[in-house]
Amino acid sequence: MGNPPCPSSPGRSHSVSNRGSRWGCVSMEPGGGDRRRVGSREDTASKRGGTEGRCPLGESTYPVATTPNQMDMWEPYLGRRVEICRGFETHRGTVLYIGPVDGKKGTWAGVEWDQPNRGKHNGTYHGHTYFRCRKPGKFGSFLRPEALDFGVTLVQAIRNKYVEGETEKVREMYVHTASEQKVEVQLVGENQVHKIQSNTLELQRVYLNGRKVSSVDEGRVVADSVPNIRELDLSSNLINDWETVDKAGEELRHLTLLDLSDNMLPQNCACLSANNFQNLRVLVLNKCEMEWNTAYEAAHCMPYLEELHLCENELMDVECLPGIDNVFANLKRLNLDDNKIDDWGKVDWLKSLPKLEALQLNGNGLTQVCYTSGFLLLQTLLLANNNISHWSVIDQLNSFPQLTELRASNNPISSEDNRFEMVSRISKLKLLNGSCITERERKDSEIKYLRKVLEECPSGSIDMLRNDHPRLEELKTQHNIEHHSSTTPALRNESLKHSLYQTTIYCECSRSVCDRVKKNLPGTTTVAKLKMMCERLFKVPLPEQQMHLKDSASPACYVVEEDKTLSMLTTDLVVEIFVSEVSRSSLSEERSASQRARELLESQQLQHVSEELAEAEKERTESHTLAIAGQLPSQRSS
Repeated sequence: MGNPPCPSSPGRSHSVSNRGSRWGCVSMEPGGGDRRRVGSREDTASKRGGTEGRCPLGESTYPVATTPNQMDMWEPYLGRRVEICRGFETHRGTVLYIGPVDGKKGTWAGVEWDQPNRGKHNGTYHGHTYFRCRKPGKFGSFLRPEALDFGVTLVQAIRNKYVEGETEKVREMYVHTASEQKVEVQLVGENQVHKIQSNTLELQRVYLNGRKVSSVDEGRVVADSVPNIRELDLSSNLINDWETVDKAGEELRHLTLLDLSDNMLPQNCACLSANNFQNLRVLVLNKCEMEWNTAYEAAHCMPYLEELHLCENELMDVECLPGIDNVFANLKRLNLDDNKIDDWGKVDWLKSLPKLEALQLNGNGLTQVCYTSGFLLLQTLLLANNNISHWSVIDQLNSFPQLTELRASNNPISSEDNRFEMVSRISKLKLLNGSCITERERKDSEIKYLRKVLEECPSGSIDMLRNDHPRLEELKTQHNIEHHSSTTPALRNESLKHSLYQTTIYCECSRSVCDRVKKNLPGTTTVAKLKMMCERLFKVPLPEQQMHLKDSASPACYVVEEDKTLSMLTTDLVVEIFVSEVSRSSLSEERSASQRARELLESQQLQHVSEELAEAEKERTESHTLAIAGQLPSQRSS
């Protein structure tokens, strides 16, 4: 069990007091005895000869007392975060009670676990309420305090990882030889890296994810041991008070990034001092059950904050609080992924933030985006895993002045088949779903989009087209494409779809009778038809052909699918196609796999037929037996 030094001041000795909690109502019941409210340690010691159990949240009633020495020893750990390991599982919780338990000897710790149903009760045991869990269900249980790990200090965790290297040795990395022997993998430069990191005075990036950090060393230990830390990751640790955070900021004056994700921090952060976070640029508070008001108050003490991450906090609203424009005057990125903000109106006020460049709203259940004004510098908008189902929402995104990056995957409207339409509807987009949009892709997408729109609607419906496709006229002018009526075949045959493609086919097969041919082909020609043509012209069997299309914007070639047409593959009227020969081994393997699949299917079909025949024979036999059984009584009577 880790035993961090006890806090020196009363404000830091009872972590739960920072959550706005109070001492609970406790009582002595030696025989159904009197019940008294205890407000402090002095009241307890003076009014009774023993010391009752402490409960920071709610009320506690129990019949047995314990000795003052035991209680005084464990009292500083009341409200602390703890951790235990059971096999390969790690469980974290909060100590809500320390004291005796009815029917059990000694001192016990009442713990509320983070995981649902990890405990055995909700704080009430054998009819007595020792503490109250914050969530309904079986979150509470009693353990000996000695069995709990209360964590380590910041400097201890740094020394454990970077100086002693307690768990991250690469000796666990190995490969198997041909004789099934293990050979250890030695990373190149491992010793040099470890030597550099072991010099804590030079450390600038410290990552202590899941290292059981619960407090910051007293005095100037941190500043003397690791004075140059710029980035500090304290996610998934045992920190549960803002005083610890403030102490870290006071010691680490060069800190620019602080990650406190997955720590149970209280909602009151009034103890933070702005003087301790003058250089902080990035604050990460993911999975902290953090309220928006608390994040706002914390950011108020970080005047130069540029990034704020608040993922998975179940936020339902981000309220425009007084003076928030000044608090977030330098904010460039706001990450609100995986919350419950399902209405764009709740975040529309962010348009007033003067430097906001990126807004992340993945996984919030949004259905609409409505642009009114502002967002003058917004370049990145992430909307994946929402409920966007109308193209009008995508058209609204085109109104954002500087939007160049969009993530809209896993929405009802998004799929690989309509990527071209998203590209076409948002004119300034350069990155869609993590993939760059080249000039060639944009041109092809916009022409394909135009062709789709103009062919599906007659020319008389041009007003309706303008309403549903705001960029229609702009794209028609840009690509010099007119809208011809479907009632004039002569003009329609002049359209892009029916124009002829000047196609040059190069054959690189060894058995080919010639190396190239030139053809003028309609845009409706499929790749399958092209392969049949190549079989006739080059005398190369159809199964041995593999067809590639040359990209005019780059020297690359890519394999084309048989069901695609020329008009679907490219908008260039000059096309180069290369036909290569599939290796015989690959072809043989493919044929073998096909043969095996066919034989398996035939055997399954034969088995199915035999089962049906057996069932039919069984039914015929049963019916015949019943018919004979029905005739026997009549024969006996006659």
